[in-house]
Amino acid sequence: MKLRLSVTALAVSLACLTLPAAASDALFSASISASINQSGFNNDANIEQEGGIDVKAKITQTGNANDAGKSGAESRPGILQRDSKAVGATIIQEGNDHEASIKQISVDVANAVVTQNGTNNTGSIEQDRGSTLGAAIGQSGSSLEASVTQTNSQVFTGGVISQHGSEHLGVISQDNMEKGNATITQTGNNNAGTVTQKAGFRTEGSIQQDGAGHTASITQQETSDSYAGVFQFGNTNTGTVLQQAVSMNTMAVINQHGDQNASTITQKNGSTLSATITQNGNLNQATVDQAGDNHSAEITQRGGNSNFAKVTQNGAWNSALITENGSNNRAEIKQDGNGPFLMRNSASIRQVGNGRVASIVQFGGANNAAIFQH
Repeated sequence: MKLRLSVTALAVSLACLTLPAAASDALFSASISASINQSGFNNDANIEQEGGIDVKAKITQTGNANDAGKSGAESRPGILQRDSKAVGATIIQEGNDHEASIKQISVDVANAVVTQNGTNNTGSIEQDRGSTLGAAIGQSGSSLEASVTQTNSQVFTGGVISQHGSEHLGVISQDNMEKGNATITQTGNNNAGTVTQKAGFRTEGSIQQDGAGHTASITQQETSDSYAGVFQFGNTNTGTVLQQAVSMNTMAVINQHGDQNASTITQKNGSTLSATITQNGNLNQATVDQAGDNHSAEITQRGGNSNFAKVTQNGAWNSALITENGSNNRAEIKQDGNGPFLMRNSASIRQVGNGRVASIVQFGGANNAAIFQH
């Protein structure tokens, strides 16, 4: 039997577990269930449960040399669930040399799913405390790695990693998050995706990579009502997003198609920030750096090779747009200052063709600049 869960199916499975509101401590040791099903040889499995109300755990292994625990300093959870109340946890493995570890401690409503199909996969979910945690790892192929860590969650924190191919690395780390969500989807070979969320509220990070040799990193710290996404297709692209101390519908999106493109978005100490980078072609670079309030930046490089674009904004109410089409174009915008007007600074660069260079630098208030080259 071949078992494959899509990201949607995994996410739905996380949403299906709810804790009865009126559950009393008198029932705290009720309704614990466990199941282990193994076939083949050199398999190993371990279930340890404590507390109660609904709890449940399941390990199913098929193939050779599978293991349901190990990783980490405590050497073997293989589904360790402690002080519970509704919990869940499922490990299903097919093929050879799998390793999976689920660990849930002091949970209220929690669920964790690891599904692995192939050889030499490694999966690990660790959830610490909170009400309504969730996590899912679905892997297909060989030599994949995935890890989800969630700590001190409140209300809802979700993490989903789905990987198809070989030699991927996906890591989600969430700490002191309320209503945080992180998703990593990787297809192809040798891709690496990392989402780190810490001390935030209603924060979402999403990575999708298809091809080979991509690297994507999203870091969100002390953020609220913020979204960051890195989407890469082709080979050997790099996308990095850093959001720190931002709030109020702040958004950062990197979208890259081609080979060896590199993009970075940094947003700090502001609200309602928005930045979008879209690159098609090869060997393109784009950088956005924003600090303050109500900034907006957009970089679009279409179809050319070796284009370079950079936006740096500091202050409030700034806006910038760079659009390049062709190859070997360069554009650079820098804006700084505070002023009395709603849309004080504004800058626009648009270039079509080969070998064009443009630069705009603005300080002060009520500035406006535009460069068009064809």
